[in-house]
Amino acid sequence: MKSIYHAWVAAFALAAAACGSASDDAEDVSTQDDALAGEFRLEGFDETFIAGDDLGKLAVFHVGSTFSKKSIATPAEEMPLAMRTHGAKFYLLYSGGRLLVVNASTAALEQTITLPVTDPADFEFASDTAIYVSEKSQAKVVQIDLPSRKVKASIDLGSFKSAGGSVEPRRLYCNGNVLFAQVARTKANHRPEQGALAVVDTRSNAVKKKIELELPKADGAGKYSGLEPDLPMVLDAKRNLLLVTAIGVRPQDTGMLFRIDTKGLAVHDVKEAQSGFQGAVSFRAPYSDLFIIYHTSTPTTSTHLFSALVKADGTIQDRTGSLVDAFDGMDAVDMNAKGTLVALANTCITGFCTKGAGVNFVDAKTRKVLPKLLASEMGFEPTFVLFH
Repeated sequence: MKSIYHAWVAAFALAAAACGSASDDAEDVSTQDDALAGEFRLEGFDETFIAGDDLGKLAVFHVGSTFSKKSIATPAEEMPLAMRTHGAKFYLLYSGGRLLVVNASTAALEQTITLPVTDPADFEFASDTAIYVSEKSQAKVVQIDLPSRKVKASIDLGSFKSAGGSVEPRRLYCNGNVLFAQVARTKANHRPEQGALAVVDTRSNAVKKKIELELPKADGAGKYSGLEPDLPMVLDAKRNLLLVTAIGVRPQDTGMLFRIDTKGLAVHDVKEAQSGFQGAVSFRAPYSDLFIIYHTSTPTTSTHLFSALVKADGTIQDRTGSLVDAFDGMDAVDMNAKGTLVALANTCITGFCTKGAGVNFVDAKTRKVLPKLLASEMGFEPTFVLFH
């Protein structure tokens, strides 16, 4: 459950080797307009997002002074593994390698692309017409040409494993000519061990560095060691820091947030989970308010949205108290492109939810909790949300 971004147009000649954008010529396949004129309002905002449940339901919503919902008829009967916005489209990746392309304005399902992969974890745009896909069981990242559906390059990450162990490439993030790929490691006894980031030069598709998710503690008492990286990465573009969540292994490791120097290609610092087990983060310009999910396990598996102040010098200062409390253990958080609105989707698995299932909204500037879009207005209990 996740969150992410990017565009598909003709200026591809410049972007052939750089992480980039996607295209607008795809055929219109299907859409269903619910034509709702509901009562829900988020005054002062004007946002479009896609949301869905774990049974394949999908819809594009508009919130602001007006509310609308456009349902999408899809062949999926599951929730996507990963999703991104790119230009005027939403892209959703499903198990088996199906990539759905949805028009953000009309909610038309424009394409269903079958990728030549079997066990995908995530995808990222390499250019206007190519994507990178991490393949877990194959221990590699492949670059795929979308028009031809053919593999253009294969990046083997098998060398990251320890003796007798295994590795899984997971979440991807492209920044300029560099692709960062999370690598989760497992020991020979199948227990998780310290993860890493593979740093790939997208001009050559060669691994140029390995960044271990570790950092000595300031008091000299051991080191921070990041286990099980498996949530979307977020860039602090103001400070050139990539935020990488290591979710840890319960109950002994509550997880932590690594900040990676994207220029020096090294761990900058580590923030330990403060109010439970580490979850996803969301961060946008002006890069002063970091929104963090922490999970607790009492009275049931729970999700709590917090915020932290990121000072001018980059120091992270936690704020007291959660903003939103949900009880489903999900990491379905996203922030709009303007950096003004945060959305947290929640289901009601246990039957114990604050105001029921739906999408919670928080004003990112004031941290005020706004009206909640309820499942009854959405037509399903959302398991993910992604702004356009």
